[in-house]
Amino acid sequence: MKMAHLLSALAVAMLATSVQGQAPAPAPASAATYPLQQPALPYQFWAQEPLIDNMTQMLHWTKHTATYFENVNKAIKPFPALQALTVEQMMPAIGTESIPMNISKAVRNNAGGVYNHLLFFKILMPATAQSNATNNSALPANIGQAINQTFGNYTVFKKNFTEAALSVFGSGWAWLTVAKNGSLAIETTPNQDNPLMVGAKYSGSQPILGIDVWEHAYYLKRQNRRPEYIEAWFYVVNWPQIDANYMAATGSNAAAITSYASA
Repeated sequence: MKMAHLLSALAVAMLATSVQGQAPAPAPASAATYPLQQPALPYQFWAQEPLIDNMTQMLHWTKHTATYFENVNKAIKPFPALQALTVEQMMPAIGTESIPMNISKAVRNNAGGVYNHLLFFKILMPATAQSNATNNSALPANIGQAINQTFGNYTVFKKNFTEAALSVFGSGWAWLTVAKNGSLAIETTPNQDNPLMVGAKYSGSQPILGIDVWEHAYYLKRQNRRPEYIEAWFYVVNWPQIDANYMAATGSNAAAITSYASA
């Protein structure tokens, strides 16, 4: 389906009031350490319709993401030292001797899956007839200026990011990251890896924007049409949240990037 047709359907989607696809109730308030608890989303599963469909979002959050939470908790249950870590603190330890060999793969896949999906779902917004992702002038000042300085303008950034996301072979992610010196970069990772896994030979830069290009993120609606999914995804990127993520990353408050009000 052409993007113009998708956008013309937004007004209809905005009228949806059914409770079908309602996001889960908030998790009880708890610390960010073991047992890791999956928070509630700040929007309903149908909020990105028709760009990202309700069923995909529901399965993606309640099945795929929930399984990552379940499996990482199971893996670290016998290890008090790992239980004391937040999921953010686990990332640089992955690929090092800090993670026992017998659970290294489980922690890498599932703690990575938890972190990646917390970021992915937090940076989405409900679909609207006028998206703030349509041109560079709509971007908030801080991230807009940083994108202009690094890529020249938003159009070039979007093109480069799209090409990176398309280049991922099989399952993986494309990221916009912030290095310790504040510079932006586009990076890709396979599976549930992310750039914070410095022990696994990644950059160590902080992701502030990420797109999931595993087929479970789009196959129900888009089948094998990844370019169409990426284009649709850009229309529901929450740029004020990306701006907040950028400020958190450059202000040494990176933990805020994946924190949810319900957690």
